[in-house]
Amino acid sequence: MDDDNLPDIFNQRQRAIGSLLGLAIGNALGTLLTEKDRDSYEPIIDIVGGGPFNLKPGEWTNDVPMALALSASLLKSGELDESDLMIRFWNVVRRGEYRCTEKPVAVDPITLDAIRRWERVGNPIAGSNDPETAGDGSLVRVAPVAIRFWRDWDRLRESAERQSRVTHGAVEAVHSCIAFSEILAGAIEGQSNDQVLRTGQTRLAPAIQRVVDGSWRGKNRDDIRSTGNVVDTLETALWCFDLTDSFEDAVVLAANLGGGSDTVTAVTGQLAGAFYGALAIPERFLAELEWRDRIERVAEDLFDVELFSDVSFE
Repeated sequence: MDDDNLPDIFNQRQRAIGSLLGLAIGNALGTLLTEKDRDSYEPIIDIVGGGPFNLKPGEWTNDVPMALALSASLLKSGELDESDLMIRFWNVVRRGEYRCTEKPVAVDPITLDAIRRWERVGNPIAGSNDPETAGDGSLVRVAPVAIRFWRDWDRLRESAERQSRVTHGAVEAVHSCIAFSEILAGAIEGQSNDQVLRTGQTRLAPAIQRVVDGSWRGKNRDDIRSTGNVVDTLETALWCFDLTDSFEDAVVLAANLGGGSDTVTAVTGQLAGAFYGALAIPERFLAELEWRDRIERVAEDLFDVELFSDVSFE
């Protein structure tokens, strides 16, 4: 490795780590206000647990284990392997792999339907194509793909698409993952805010294309929707990121929208973490986070896998 590139590599590595940490922190922060009507509660600024899942501070829902399962599959296989990935997703849902809680928490029903379909027919590309199933369950776990393939955008797009189709085959869900993987990869690379939000040349489904083109620009808080719909989640995450200038402000803004705040804040955290880097995440968030060291190590291994051939994670 050229020594002249070391400062860039260090910063890019910190941004990659920040993206996976941001996913978990966002999820842990947002869980308190999940399913609550907007502004029917006192605003939060800290990770305090509670919420409809009665979590301890720093615990997270099933979104984080799914991201860890995707990470493990990428590190074992080197590429996106649907069969290996579905087995790992099955282990998350059926056996509790990568879980920090005693019982499953907030298992995505669309993911569960895909796992049941795979159990019946054995095809790991089990995500429904029904437009009504365009939820945000595959979007919320995209960070490992971006960390693994941020320097190779052809493999990035392909892997983002394929990991989605394992559980979420609706075109808007698939295309949201492609678009967001490009956004995250640009942030990890070190692009400016304007560059990050002006992503890619991929032809996308109209609703996702509108978001990528900036449908969220100029909207006020009342116009932003915090739901489980993937179009809403992607738009809200970009709105929260663009309206703020720090990791903390972005995830706090997202969490206090209520509704689907656990997933919305996890998606926002992926982007804010990738842009500002792990070193910009407040220590009070990191200190509360369950599995902090393990999540950091997984992100480091994903980032390093192209630099060091002997990296693996089981």
